[in-house]
Amino acid sequence: MADKGRITETIMKPNDVKCVAMGWGAIEDDTAPVAFLNKINMTLKPLDWCSKTAKELTKDFPVPNEFNSEIQTCALGTGNNQSVCGGDSGGPIVCGGEGKKIIVAVLTGIVLKNCGYDTNPALLARLDFALDWILDAFPPTTSGTTTINPNTISPTHPPAHSCVSYITISFAYTFPLMFCVIQNILRYLQ
Repeated sequence: MADKGRITETIMKPNDVKCVAMGWGAIEDDTAPVAFLNKINMTLKPLDWCSKTAKELTKDFPVPNEFNSEIQTCALGTGNNQSVCGGDSGGPIVCGGEGKKIIVAVLTGIVLKNCGYDTNPALLARLDFALDWILDAFPPTTSGTTTINPNTISPTHPPAHSCVSYITISFAYTFPLMFCVIQNILRYLQ
């Protein structure tokens, strides 16, 4: 069973928590999504940093990014020029140490249009925000805990459909994204 309190605590006090983002997105700008699951190491950032950075990076945009810390968080790639990219939306962000990993969020986009920049934060939909709804909509079917090891996930093809990129600027975008993510997770747990 998912632990909402642990998810919230990880997001509220990230202290540079180590995470892994997974997705079938492109490797670089203007290329097609790939046919294999990618993963990158990321660091979860404090909510005030996410808000300040999103605002600063988009200050010259016609519509600046309105980061909402109640439903969003963010993370940065830990490698040089490493970030999520187009097509990764809907992928999970798994955080924590060995034996204590937990899905804390779902990728919804990046602050800037271009990927491959380690200064461009990934925008994430907070799982604790929608967890009650998810558990009501998709009640657990077993009494045990399902452990997902990101090192052993290796499907050879992307999902039958990919989640549409949602940049979670408003509440209305969160639930369609979460539904898409749940469908993908359930497909691979079967």
